[in-house]
Amino acid sequence: MDKDTISVNKLKLHRNPYLNTRVRVMGSKLIAKSEYPKLLKMTSSEISHFLEEGEYKAQIDEFAVRYDGSDLIEVALNTNASKCFNKVAYLSKGDTQTLIRQYLLRIDIANIKIILRSFNSDIAEDEVTLKLMSGCSMKKKDLLQLLKKKTISDIVEDPIFKKILPYAKLSIPKQENDKLTLASVENWLDISYYRHLIALADNLPRHASEFKKFLRNEIDLLNINTLLIMKKEGLEKKDIMPLMILPAADISLSVLESAASAKDIEEALDILIRKTSYSVELKSGKEQAIEGSLKIIRRELDKRLMRKAFLLLHKHPLSIAPVLGYILAKEVEVRNLKLISRAKSLKLPETFIEENLIL
Repeated sequence: MDKDTISVNKLKLHRNPYLNTRVRVMGSKLIAKSEYPKLLKMTSSEISHFLEEGEYKAQIDEFAVRYDGSDLIEVALNTNASKCFNKVAYLSKGDTQTLIRQYLLRIDIANIKIILRSFNSDIAEDEVTLKLMSGCSMKKKDLLQLLKKKTISDIVEDPIFKKILPYAKLSIPKQENDKLTLASVENWLDISYYRHLIALADNLPRHASEFKKFLRNEIDLLNINTLLIMKKEGLEKKDIMPLMILPAADISLSVLESAASAKDIEEALDILIRKTSYSVELKSGKEQAIEGSLKIIRRELDKRLMRKAFLLLHKHPLSIAPVLGYILAKEVEVRNLKLISRAKSLKLPETFIEENLIL
């Protein structure tokens, strides 16, 4: 870690059988893998009916008077997930609650990115609102207030934005004209968030080792994605390395520096394929990446990470791992259902959905 990393006190994660029991019950209500082939054959209205018969009934019933089709499904999924995540945080106590709330800041960050990206698109405000999910620190009214802003700078200067990562020591880099860019703010959010999580993870007790390992794997993937995006844009090592987050799990500083120094994205991929454990995923999309698309690599890396997340659900029943495993599994369920719903509304082929599902 470098001088910009914030220091935190040792955390005490007391075992909480009640929390773990409740989370295990919540996990048992996740949609079974065997149900997805059936969902692929359904229309949007049939999917809504399927969700209404299960854990999403309250949200489908609440929003059916205002929305239909994929919009109804999306807002119901977001509202239900927010309710579940806040329930987990509420049931936890002490340092366990602190860790969970800090972990769930990723939802607030995802919301901020959605709002920031809407400035560069023609998406209507109502459509952006559908995609937002209330987090643990930012409520829907906070997000709607940010959505009213006109520029990136307006958002960054708002007190609501500043309370997301109050511990961040890094300043957001600006262009020569003293303007903030979408990329610089997004990178700042990711780096500040993960550096703080690393500091927390380094102060967790031994029985939280599975979570620490998962977090570093997640950072590996973020570093790979960022590095490949930068190489695709033709950027050099001096521009890339400040965006890397360390320490990670499998990719050392020297490997990152070597890949960042590569003359092009093909050479960077060759280095990462040779010197990391992600060779299978990187090889699967190498040809497309050289041609300019990182979609396949991102998809395969995401699938690998989420498979690890599912394993957390069954690790050490009284540790923090199953709790965080549930949060990740719920995220995957929501992502999969949104994918199916949107793909159906756009009349995309079933093969596209199958390739992108994380099961």
